[in-house]
Amino acid sequence: MQSYKISCFLAIILGLSSCSLTHRTPLSNEFRKSDNSVALYTIMSQENITIKKTDFDMVLKAAIVAAGATVGIIVVPVNLIEYEKSLAPLYQAINNEEYQQKTHLILRDNIETFDWINLIDNAVIKSENLHLTKLGSYKNKSLKGEKLSLIINSSYNISPDYDKLEFNAHVTLNKINYRPNKTNLNQVLYQNSYRYISSQKQFTPRTKKENQHAANAIESWYQLEYSKLGSRMTSKRKEKLAALKKLKSYRLSSEVGELSQKARQVKLVEFWAHDNAIEVNNFINRATKEISKMILLDMQDSRTFEQLKADPQLKSLTGGAKLISSDEQRILVRTFGVATEGRLCSLPKSLKLKNCLG
Repeated sequence: MQSYKISCFLAIILGLSSCSLTHRTPLSNEFRKSDNSVALYTIMSQENITIKKTDFDMVLKAAIVAAGATVGIIVVPVNLIEYEKSLAPLYQAINNEEYQQKTHLILRDNIETFDWINLIDNAVIKSENLHLTKLGSYKNKSLKGEKLSLIINSSYNISPDYDKLEFNAHVTLNKINYRPNKTNLNQVLYQNSYRYISSQKQFTPRTKKENQHAANAIESWYQLEYSKLGSRMTSKRKEKLAALKKLKSYRLSSEVGELSQKARQVKLVEFWAHDNAIEVNNFINRATKEISKMILLDMQDSRTFEQLKADPQLKSLTGGAKLISSDEQRILVRTFGVATEGRLCSLPKSLKLKNCLG
């Protein structure tokens, strides 16, 4: 994914030797017993909501690296272009910069409650300042000598069916020793990934009986408007009135029985985009708060991957996961798949566990 490649670029600039998105590294008890001053960096490198690309053809990228230069060959599938065209109203409604700031503040305020961390620097790193010169200024200002850096790289996306949202975060705590004119020394003290998934938005179509009542109402409307024209009736006005009737009937027909895929997508985009994308905004708030709790829960647990997997008190679920907690609507699970070792994932009970594993 693009955000992953950018975060890895950032990791290289900051002197990090690893930027794995998947495997959990537990935090030692010794770290939590010491007095730690940590620089917090939150990254949301995307410029707008993205489509979750694991469910359909990915953008194909082939890169040739030679003599310090990168040449990219990009092939964009037609379906990806169509997806992005249909999402245009949502793109326009979203205030991504507001989400970046909001995510940073929520994460910072929650992490500041950790009694074993003293936050000393707070920087929002956005897509427009992911450049060597800007990162250099961060490094020179905040990260001289040996420093501890907590880097939280987050992103949000919409499913290919447009019916649910997903928020992901990858967290690393690094001890970095910056050495002038030498390779920086880095030790990964902790890392893990987190996911929060929204409930699935569904539409209940009209029954045939309800549709007949609505069709009768359209006909009554047409007859009333026709009679209002009276002596002012012209062929042009008659055609315009008939076109309006046809449009109302077309919209009604799309609500009978199962919606077509295109009609369903239009309705879903309208839902997510309405009122300046308030539903997306509320989701970002909930997701960031819940992921903050997950980070605290996970960083307090110093057990290894093998110990967590063998814990008899955690209920095993199908698909390679264990249940951490649940309430009336949601469950929190830890995944143990090859590509998602140790990830914490919160999802509605109505969704399948596979949403946590991809």
